[in-house]
Order: sequence, then C-alpha cells, then structure tokens
Amino acid sequence: MKRSLLVIVVLAAQTIAMPIAHAGDWESLKIFSGFDYSSGKYGEATDTAIFYVPVSVKYETGPWGFRATTSYIHIHGPANVIGGEAGGFSTGVPSTGSVSRSGPGDILLGVTYSLESLWRKALFIDFTGKVKVPTASASKGLGTGKTDFTAQVDIAKTWGRFTPFATLAYRFMGTPRAYVLRDAWNASLGLQYTASHVVSTGVSFDYRQSVSPTGTDPRELFGYVAVALGEKWTLDFYGVAGLSDGSPDAGGGIQITFRAH
Repeated sequence: MKRSLLVIVVLAAQTIAMPIAHAGDWESLKIFSGFDYSSGKYGEATDTAIFYVPVSVKYETGPWGFRATTSYIHIHGPANVIGGEAGGFSTGVPSTGSVSRSGPGDILLGVTYSLESLWRKALFIDFTGKVKVPTASASKGLGTGKTDFTAQVDIAKTWGRFTPFATLAYRFMGTPRAYVLRDAWNASLGLQYTASHVVSTGVSFDYRQSVSPTGTDPRELFGYVAVALGEKWTLDFYGVAGLSDGSPDAGGGIQITFRAH
C-alpha cells in the first residue's frame, strides 16, 4: 500500500499550523514510526496480506528537508506479489500457493525543496526527489532488488479551516531480471479540514499507474485523522478502501511523530 506520498501530504498540511514567522529560519528534526496493514488480491486469485513497519528521520532547515526511511516487511500470499513502500503489485509471473516471508525493507532517501516565499499566502509547494536503495530481499519478494527514482510535486492551499492538496509524481523503475516493470505516474487529490489546533482530518483519491505492464492501475480512497499530543508528539490514524483489482481491498495504520526540536 502506498503511504509515502500521502504521509508527506498530511505532514505538509500540518505545517500550516506553524507561525509564518518561521519562514526563512525554520529548523526541525522529526522521527516517525508506526505500522501499516493491507489485504487484497492485487489481480491474483488469492489474497495477499502485507504488514509494513517504517522508521524515518527527517531534518528540515529553511526551505530544505532531508528524509531517510528504513522498514520491516511481512507478506503472506502468492510469491509473485511484491510488497514494500510502493504497495503490493503482481509481477505477472505464474505462481501457485501462498507463502510467508519477512525481513528488512528498502532504504528510502529523499530531498525536498519548499517555495517558502509563498508561505505567507498560505500556499505550500514542495519539490521532492527520492531514491530507493534496494536493501529488501528480491528472492523473498520483499522488493524488486533494483534502485529506482521518483520525482514529485506536492501543493496545498489554505482557505480558513480547509486545505485542498494534490500530489503528482513519476517513478523511474529499475529492471529486474525475472520480470518486466515500467515507469509509472502517481497522483493524489484531497481535502483537509482543520477542526482545531489539535485535530485535523482529511480524505483523498489516489491513482497510480501499475508498474507491471499486465497489471490493473491501483485506485484508492484514503482517509485520516491527525491528533497533536502537545508540541512534540502527533498521532495519525488512516484507512484505505481499494477501488480497483490492482489495489488492496482494505487497509489502515497508525503513524506516530516525535518532533525532537
């Protein structure tokens, strides 16, 4: 299940609560963790369950943000369904029966540049480049075993308590030996409502091109509630409903964020 794009959007929307005076001298260090669970057929005859536990560190200084993520993955389902931060997908290679496998996931490294000159207008535009370091086992189906790259743009605009947001990204996939992958577009469109300085909630529609040439494009509805626990801690609860054969039937998770400074 694809979480990274939407978690970035949720966190970007939360920065709306920051005083505009931070523009130009803003600096922070955040640590993220949690868990994500999803289940679906991904175009196969039987279900695949994916349990994903990421740990991230993000450092922000002025308009720049730097993020590193590692993870643990457990998958139960057909051996031709690959899991990871990009979500599950079928390689199209014939497979029989279900197997369980688990281990470390890929390492993700990202750099973001924000147009801070627009913050005073409550307009947030971020440009992000990400690289996936293939540390997850390809033989177990925990990853593709190849490096890939993503270019991404996030935009959000605040009107009172409402913040519409959108994401557009393009992922350059590697070339595994055992199957064929293609580069793919990802897009999200959503709306956040800030009920108070403590609670905000939102919903989005997410579309991804299938990275498998024979797969169905994933389409999902995503909803979340973010709760600030004081100045340093935030809890995000989210759920997903699949709208296509390439998506999980359902999923959800929790993310906890600690702002070190």
